[in-house]
Amino acid sequence: MTIEMRTTRYVWLVCAMLSLGRIYGNAQEGARLQPIGGEAYKAVIISYQYDKEVPLEARIVETDEHPEYLREKIVFRGARDNRIPGYLGIPKTGSPPYPIVLQIDGLGGSKGRWWEDENWPRGGVLTKALLSSGFAVLALDAQYHGERIAENNYEPAGHLLERHWYNTLREMTVQSIVEYRRAMDYLATRSEIDTTRIGVIGLSMGGMMTFVLSAIDTRIQVSVAGVTPIEIDSLWLTIAPFHFAERINRKPFLMLMGRSDRWYSVDQAKDLEKD
Repeated sequence: MTIEMRTTRYVWLVCAMLSLGRIYGNAQEGARLQPIGGEAYKAVIISYQYDKEVPLEARIVETDEHPEYLREKIVFRGARDNRIPGYLGIPKTGSPPYPIVLQIDGLGGSKGRWWEDENWPRGGVLTKALLSSGFAVLALDAQYHGERIAENNYEPAGHLLERHWYNTLREMTVQSIVEYRRAMDYLATRSEIDTTRIGVIGLSMGGMMTFVLSAIDTRIQVSVAGVTPIEIDSLWLTIAPFHFAERINRKPFLMLMGRSDRWYSVDQAKDLEKD
């Protein structure tokens, strides 16, 4: 199966789940990962709260017009008084308000990769397929990524992993999840967007963020998480997928996992799916 065929396949799955609310999954037998208990979970999700009274101060700073879609570069205020850039794509097919898919890249990625065909996730192929199917899309630069590299002293975010700066990586991921929650607040101000139909697709680090967002924010209606790291220690407790999987509450959720990955085993992936 070619990359384009695989991409078309999961685009179709996203569209079908958003439109019909179908649930994909297959419970497997095996050893169980142990999520944290209720009281500990309540303590963990405090990390993802933010002051909604902080004004968004959102603005459109660039417009790119295409025959099939409009792409806007937006900037809004984060919960820590920083500025969050993103690309919002709005289709010209169909009629507004449009359902929307949040796109979350992996460590070292950026909002721009979702618009480029020739890269690891082939993001542009997916984005254009979604737009042509009548879905809006939104991708942000995570903290320390893309245009926000200055927040990490102009060093690639991947250096944090190489140096084993796990606390910084954890806090970066938590903060980026909060920023996607702020982004949904912004989308609620856009009449072209149907905020009752919000989906999310995330890869690698973005897959971890997808698990958290899907569990803690009721605005997410359907999710796709790919090659999601699982085998992580207690330093990552606040973002480990297996603590959030069983709390997604039967929302349509698709996992795309590989058979050979340094961050998880096949058995762990099957165990996570069972939740």
